[in-house]
Amino acid sequence: MICAMQTDSLVSLFNVHQAAIAQQTTLQATLDELTEESQRRQGEEQLRRESDTLLQEQQEQLLHVSRLNVMGEMAAGIAHEIRQPLHALSMYAGVLQSLVQTDAPDRDRLDQCVLKIGEIVRHSGEVVTGLQNFSRRRDRQNGPVALEAVVRDALLLTESEWRRRKVTINVEVQGVVPRVLGDTVQLQQVVVNLLRNSCEALIGTPVDERRIDVNVSGSDGQVEISVEDTGCGLTAEQAARVFETFYTTRDGGLGMGMSISRRIVDDHDGTLEYVSREEPGAKFVIRIPAPASVDGGRNHEGSTSLCD
Repeated sequence: MICAMQTDSLVSLFNVHQAAIAQQTTLQATLDELTEESQRRQGEEQLRRESDTLLQEQQEQLLHVSRLNVMGEMAAGIAHEIRQPLHALSMYAGVLQSLVQTDAPDRDRLDQCVLKIGEIVRHSGEVVTGLQNFSRRRDRQNGPVALEAVVRDALLLTESEWRRRKVTINVEVQGVVPRVLGDTVQLQQVVVNLLRNSCEALIGTPVDERRIDVNVSGSDGQVEISVEDTGCGLTAEQAARVFETFYTTRDGGLGMGMSISRRIVDDHDGTLEYVSREEPGAKFVIRIPAPASVDGGRNHEGSTSLCD
């Protein structure tokens, strides 16, 4: 009887052992499946990260190529912007040389010449620096951006075009304009594109009616920039397609500027819209959120008129 009990115990232990082995096998299989799934997901995540990085690099390259294309189209005006100050410097240097060779130099005229030379050098430096920053390839850099400064720099970059076409530029900044979070050069690219499009649209407009109004304002946690011209405007069909890639209303245009501009604004969680006008011309409005955490809103309220 004792032997029978021992046998039963051994059988029970064996069964328990077998059950434990079976459970361990099941758990190991489950663990293997989980490990394989984890590795697969890690592989997918790594692939997604690599794809995102590649996409970001391609987008940055596209933006850079677009800026270089703009620079190429503005090459003649840029050359003029550089050549004209050099000619002016040469002229003032000649005046200075004549003044210092006299027995009693006119101090007032000397001071005027020196001040004018300083202004020309400073302006030329701003133009060259702006062109360098605009054309340089770079990764997106997020930081506080003053959009009224973006407008000012965009006007500086396009100055040769709107002066050559004798366009009057009216700039108005309303109230305290908060800063937004974004990339300064990319936002410049949007405003430059809008200004250049407006200049093109004004070619057939009488000279005394060529005007571009730029308005910058901040309210309800966002900043708005509007660019409005008195040019030929857009038809209903053109307005419906203006943001399509490769769609252009300009001879020789690539049709990339407006689609890239909208993509840039979208990346800043904003909107870029065409607004129809009752009178001839076109109006585009940029709206970008201004988070309360981005400090440094500044009051530059006022208006400025710029013309040739």
